[in-house]
Amino acid sequence: SRVKYPRTHLKQKRATTLITKYVAFGMHPLRTVEEKGFIDLIEGLDAKVTVPSRKKLSTVLIPELYDSTRQLVLEQLNVATHVAVTFDLWTSRSVDQYVGLTAHFINSQFQLKSYVLVNVEIPPPHTGEAVAEKVQEILTEWGIQNKVQFVVADNGANCIKAIRLMNKLFVPCMAHTLHLAVGKGLAAGIDSVLTKCSKVAEFFHRSAAAKYCLEEKQRSLGLPIEKLIIKCDTRWNSVFNMLQRI
Repeated sequence: SRVKYPRTHLKQKRATTLITKYVAFGMHPLRTVEEKGFIDLIEGLDAKVTVPSRKKLSTVLIPELYDSTRQLVLEQLNVATHVAVTFDLWTSRSVDQYVGLTAHFINSQFQLKSYVLVNVEIPPPHTGEAVAEKVQEILTEWGIQNKVQFVVADNGANCIKAIRLMNKLFVPCMAHTLHLAVGKGLAAGIDSVLTKCSKVAEFFHRSAAAKYCLEEKQRSLGLPIEKLIIKCDTRWNSVFNMLQRI
């Protein structure tokens, strides 16, 4: 029978929950539930299941999943005695600016737990005072303002100042510190080499003819077919990968 389950049916409710988690946890586009292939997949598994609409997914189901998950995290934070946090400021491709904050603690079973509490827009200016105010607001919202002693962030002057204004102990991000150290080392004498390597890599990424020519040369020499790597200014290991590939 292709008669659909009622909304209150146990199998329908379970299917709706699983579909919501699939979209949310996998960060799939909301339009996934409107795609014929996805609908055929669900109905092929159980023809009586109704796939929720995109509107219901975005306005009801995902917010409900967020609320229930938030409550579980709050319950764990409430019983934690000490919490450490890490935060980072970043800019999207559309130049909107955000702050992301993660809480870390050890529970009563001596298990390390880490939860991303927020990724929220933070309007400029990103002064130490403004960052401190926003981070304090987040800590207060989650009820951990008095449980946090240590804060990990990058070595930006505004981050360091913000943490000091909050009377917390600043722990510099190891990855960012390493990146700065390697960057200064690479800048001491091999700038021209890195610039040339970057231009070579970018050329083969921009030109389709050059890309196919490179592949043909690799094939004729019996080498693996590999693309050149373009360095990323915020990742020191990408410079190493670029040089190694060249």
